Amino acid sequence: MYNTNLNHAAIKQIDGIDCIDIDNLPIKYVNHKFKSRNVNWSKLLMLVDISHASKKYATLVIEKHFTCYLLRDSTDAIINQRTTKECLLTKVFSDSIADVFNISNKRPIIHSKASLLPLQTRNHSRHHSWINANLVDYSISGRQSNSVFIYTPDDTIYIKVSERPSYLKKKFAEVQQMQLALLGMLSSLNICCREISQSVSNNPNDNPACRYGIPKEKLQQFILTFAKKFYLTNQENKKD
Repeated sequence: MYNTNLNHAAIKQIDGIDCIDIDNLPIKYVNHKFKSRNVNWSKLLMLVDISHASKKYATLVIEKHFTCYLLRDSTDAIINQRTTKECLLTKVFSDSIADVFNISNKRPIIHSKASLLPLQTRNHSRHHSWINANLVDYSISGRQSNSVFIYTPDDTIYIKVSERPSYLKKKFAEVQQMQLALLGMLSSLNICCREISQSVSNNPNDNPACRYGIPKEKLQQFILTFAKKFYLTNQENKKD
């Protein structure tokens, strides 16, 4: 018996692989539907745009162990709800990293809970489906259909997607570039933080700000100010 809350009629066999074909999945096979619900980002596998197939629901959410449900919000709205809660890894910050690597089209979005890469839009939709590259990989059947499957080692069911392998290879590589850039930045910050932490612990001033940090709004203001100053000081022709 498969570990999923989907109707088991949704599971097909393509090229000998048990899978869910998300491009041909009848909505009636998804048993759980919500007006709104918090996505479990740490377990998210995919956000699938189904706006072309349903007037009421816009997104199919697929989480680990194939916990699937429908939401009314679009995939873009769901991602924006998450990134607006971020202190550092906002969409603006993610876009800034993408700028450095000249990723100008169909940009991945990295936040503290997931690394999302977009599939190409389907059925004239304005919204993308998204894969969480933190948890999944992809493979090609290598048989007659040469189907592309998304999978995670924890599950026995695969997800069939209509996408070119070359496109997925490029997007997974872009996500890795952005992740490595973030890790490099964090490594540099950690070196500084160790010295600062020692300084704070040696500070005899029992200031609550030293114990509890600073408000989120102030931290965001600092990041924005620093980013502007850093950008301006690295321009050859600086202008006020």
